Amino acid sequence: MLIRRLLEQLTQLIQLIQVTQFGQFGQRQLIQLRQFGQRQKRILPNMRYEIGVVIGKFYPLHKGHQYLIEIAIKNSQLLYIIICTKDNEVPNCSIRLKWLKKLYNHPNIIIKEIVDIYDRNDSELWAKLTKETIGCYPDVVFTSENYGHEYSRYLKCVHELVDLERINIPISGTLIRSNPFKYWDYLDPVVRESYTIKIVFCGAESTGKTTISYRLAKKFKVAWVLEYGREYCKNIKNWTKKDFENIANKQNEIENEAAQYNKVIICDTDSNTTKVWCNRYTEEETNFNFNFNFKPDYSDNTFYIFSHIEGTELIDDGTRTDSNDEIRSWMHKELLETMTATGRPIFILTGTYEQRYKQAKEHIIDILKYKKIE
Repeated sequence: MLIRRLLEQLTQLIQLIQVTQFGQFGQRQLIQLRQFGQRQKRILPNMRYEIGVVIGKFYPLHKGHQYLIEIAIKNSQLLYIIICTKDNEVPNCSIRLKWLKKLYNHPNIIIKEIVDIYDRNDSELWAKLTKETIGCYPDVVFTSENYGHEYSRYLKCVHELVDLERINIPISGTLIRSNPFKYWDYLDPVVRESYTIKIVFCGAESTGKTTISYRLAKKFKVAWVLEYGREYCKNIKNWTKKDFENIANKQNEIENEAAQYNKVIICDTDSNTTKVWCNRYTEEETNFNFNFNFKPDYSDNTFYIFSHIEGTELIDDGTRTDSNDEIRSWMHKELLETMTATGRPIFILTGTYEQRYKQAKEHIIDILKYKKIE
């Protein structure tokens, strides 16, 4: 019996066996057992590989992924991050690539994509796809999964197994997808931006959207994103398309920044409204051809609340000297068509200003329940 066991162990040692374990704070304790007859070799904590690979869906990117990536960065002279995506996933590939590029914008980090239409359990195929994607065999792959050993064997490289039991960062993409707001603290602000609930108020002048949106932001104790154009217009007499591009870009920038640090934001306007104002004040045809630096993400987390013109009167607040009922009616029609074109849900407010406030409040309560935000 003893001889048989020894023979089995000798057979196993003919092949390369790599056992990797990381202790707390990512300090490496790696023992490589190579072909029979070679002695054990301990790789020092400051050992660096030439080419490393991290592969995953990053669906979504969370602090567990970042923990893995940071270890890979510290131990690789050149790191490839490979993202695997499917067409029906939300957030989609472009958004997830944006996260990675914002967080890991460095000449020694190269981000690649593989469209995931393959058998997830076929390690040999994934190794082949990896080699084709990066153009060479890597020296090491970093994973937090059991598949890493077979995957690295086909890539003929070392496997660094990081926090398999999720002891350091106890989170998974599955948990976050079930309720991103419950696991909010495991998301980087760059990622949170794509999950934040954006409630956007819109409507023609004197329909109460600014006052109502501000009251509701205070009521729900959430961030209120004001209309940047109000401040900008104080020093403008002759409007150009460039002015409205500046306003729209800044509006989106303020909104995106607020979204990084808040689960819910209530916006007094958005850049789609700016486009309508541009059509009003310039003779240039704009439609939807603005080259905005920051484009709002109209995912299923954006909700429009539209204040109807019916039952309201034009009030001159000092910024509407050129407005009248005819222009206001035109703005109402254009804004409603523009918001409808986004494909997002639109909730329309009617009645007195107080009735509109109550309607909007109840609608926001429904949104928060639907999105599982306490």
